[in-house]
Amino acid sequence: MSDNTIKKRPPKLRLDIQESASNSYEDAPISTATSVDGENCELDSTVKINVGDHTDVLVSPDDLTVTQQLGRGQYGIVEKVHHKPSGCNFAVKRVALRPGDNHERQRLVMDVDILVKGYLVNSVARTYEAGCRPYMAPERIDPPRDRTGYDIKSDVWSFGITIMEIATGRYPYQHARDFFEQIKSICTNEPPKLSEGLFSPMFQDFLSICLKKDYQSRPKYDVLEAHPFVQSNKLLDISDFTKEVLHRDKDNSNTVQ
Repeated sequence: MSDNTIKKRPPKLRLDIQESASNSYEDAPISTATSVDGENCELDSTVKINVGDHTDVLVSPDDLTVTQQLGRGQYGIVEKVHHKPSGCNFAVKRVALRPGDNHERQRLVMDVDILVKGYLVNSVARTYEAGCRPYMAPERIDPPRDRTGYDIKSDVWSFGITIMEIATGRYPYQHARDFFEQIKSICTNEPPKLSEGLFSPMFQDFLSICLKKDYQSRPKYDVLEAHPFVQSNKLLDISDFTKEVLHRDKDNSNTVQ
C-alpha cells in the first residue's frame, strides 16, 4: 500500500487525536486515535501521542500508512496504520462527523477511552489479531490491573457466545452501531441472556454460567462437563444430522451456480 493512501481518501481528512494509550502489537506499541471526516478539513494536523514508557511521538498524517482494516461499521472504519518515523502502530477510527458537533466528539473520546484499555497480557499470541474480539471475554478486552494473564475461563465465555449465536441464529451484540460500541457493550453491559420460554431451563442455566461477567465465578471445562445439560446429551449422536445439513448446503450451492 502506498504512503499516499490516506491522502487519497475523500473527503478531505483531518487527523484529530482524542485519546491515546499503549497496547502491545508484537514488539511494537499500538495506540488508539480517532480520525474525523468533515467538510473543508485539511490534512494538516500534527499531534503528540504517548506510546508508553513516558515516550511521546509527534504524528502527522503524512507519516502514516494504512496497513490493515480492523473493522467496519455503519458509523466508521477502524484501521491499523504504521507510523514510519517511530515504527509505532496505531488503531485509527474514521468516522463521519459534522463540524462543530461537540456532543459527538465527547462520545468519540469515551469510545476510544474504552477501547484503548484493551490489550492482551501474556497471551499465547500477543497480537491485535489474536482471537476475534467480538467473541473475547471482558477480562481479555479490558484486563484487571492485578491480573497478569488469562486462562481457559476466558475461552468458556467465547464458547458461550458461540453457543448462543448458534441457538438463536444471531450474534448477541449485533445491534451495536460500530466496532467501538460493540467492544464497550461487552465490557460494560450485563451478559446477554436467552429469551424466556424459547429454550429449556437446563440450557438457559448452562449458558448463563458460561457467560458470567466475573471470570472468577465462571467455571472451567470440568464443571461444564458435569452440568446436567451436557450429561443429558452425552450419548446423543449428531453425526447423521450434521451430514444431512452439509449435504443440503452443498446441494443449495450447486443450485445457485
